[in-house]
Amino acid sequence: MMETRTGKGCGEGFMDDFDIGSRLKAMRTAGNLSQRQLAEQAGVPHAQISNIEKNKISPSISTLRKVLGGMGVSMADFFEPERED
Repeated sequence: MMETRTGKGCGEGFMDDFDIGSRLKAMRTAGNLSQRQLAEQAGVPHAQISNIEKNKISPSISTLRKVLGGMGVSMADFFEPERED
């Protein structure tokens, strides 16, 4: 019989609410990049950037690394919760 977890442990819950598409778009626009520019720099099709930002597709880890690399952003920085000052 499989056990299921019902409680939330340390760090759980954050990823449930994490919006990869919105975060990517915010970082891309903050860097003054168009979707086409980012796609070219990352070596991925423009449509892939568009679909990720619209949450139509979930990128693989490999693809996300490529896209973030096109902006000079690490996976750790991408997933770092934003601080409220």
